[in-house]
Amino acid sequence: MSSQRVESGHHRSVVELLINAQPRLFAYTFTLFPNLDTARDILQDANCKLLEKSDDYDRERDFVSWACGIIRNCVMAYYRDHAREKLVFGNELINLAADVSQTYVAEDRRHSALSACYQKLSDQQRMLIDMRYGPDGSVAKMAKELSRSTASISTSLHRIRRTLESCIRTTLQLS
Repeated sequence: MSSQRVESGHHRSVVELLINAQPRLFAYTFTLFPNLDTARDILQDANCKLLEKSDDYDRERDFVSWACGIIRNCVMAYYRDHAREKLVFGNELINLAADVSQTYVAEDRRHSALSACYQKLSDQQRMLIDMRYGPDGSVAKMAKELSRSTASISTSLHRIRRTLESCIRTTLQLS
């Protein structure tokens, strides 16, 4: 009985992850098959397969990456099943497009995490980051404008970057 509850809880968490990931999964699917209606159909089929395979999902893995692997298989199956139609891509091109698209999905997640973590910084910390990474941002220029030593500015920037890195890592593990 308790194993059913664990499995049920696991399935429920997969359903929740699947619902939250739909925009990214559709973007990935549409990249592999740039026809709106067909991409929707393929994603719908993939959603069913993802739910069927929910017990196979390892919570230690990134859900979107796992789901994209299943979507890739669904796209390849679609192309295989429709091989007689015009303009069907080969497996090599599909795999290349899938790899590139999955990289963009991962980068989008990191960018979103960075944006969220940047917003959590104090006004002073954001100002230092903006000055350093804005146009003509140099530590020497910042030190002069803020009447601080370059060592002080460098130390502050180092601490802010470590804070951002930790926040991003935590954010990515939670999503």
